[in-house]
Amino acid sequence: MNHPRAGVLRFPCALGCGWSHEEWPSAEPFTLPPVPLTASPAECSRIQSEHAAAREDERKQRIEAAIRRHFVEAHSGEEPPARTSWGTP
Repeated sequence: MNHPRAGVLRFPCALGCGWSHEEWPSAEPFTLPPVPLTASPAECSRIQSEHAAAREDERKQRIEAAIRRHFVEAHSGEEPPARTSWGTP
């Protein structure tokens, strides 16, 4: 049996205060993008890739907004550390 929190992504405060933002990607509603019946395999791939990239961008924006809100509420006057790339503090 899987752990009930399996697949949860946790983004802890970079200052170590104990706060964290959690995302559960597998619990998000999944919708397929509309693909024309006449689309070629390459076109289908492009449409699905763009859809996946848009969902990833939405998730990143949601995570970054939660971190910014936390810093405003709990660490007033401090800025979250800059990231040089996603997933790297």
